[in-house]
Amino acid sequence: MSRTSFGGPADPDYVDPMTCYEPPAFNDAVEASLAQMSVGQIKAVPLAMIDALESVEEAVRQLADHHIACLMVMENDRLVGVFTERDVLMKLAENYDGWSDRPVREFMTASPVTVLDVDPVSTAVSVLAVQGYRHVPVLDLDDTVVGIVSPNRVLDFLQSQLD
Repeated sequence: MSRTSFGGPADPDYVDPMTCYEPPAFNDAVEASLAQMSVGQIKAVPLAMIDALESVEEAVRQLADHHIACLMVMENDRLVGVFTERDVLMKLAENYDGWSDRPVREFMTASPVTVLDVDPVSTAVSVLAVQGYRHVPVLDLDDTVVGIVSPNRVLDFLQSQLD
């Protein structure tokens, strides 16, 4: 079958759709940043990680010592979950002493929603807003954790676009 039978560039009636493309018009710098800038441009570090087999006690200690609300739970250098202060309150608070020596893997939020560092900022905002998460891991194209976004980090980024 020839290329012209698919309506490709060799077809005299073919119109390249990109010639009819009008770039989007944005109302302000924030709207443009949400659509055109990538998650990788948000300050997504520092972040803290813990091995999935570490104890709950160690995870809670790290949250407290670093004054943070979320740990990336790792296994063989891959993200397997997140452990948050919400996990402590909702899953551990009633029997912390009985569970403190158990692996954090048992109490983490498994298979968290993530965003890629190449995704538009609007994707991160959508995940935070629609899913109701306060922390979303950022991965690169090799599925390596490169950061974490939160509402405060997104707001700081958007504010910097207005300065």
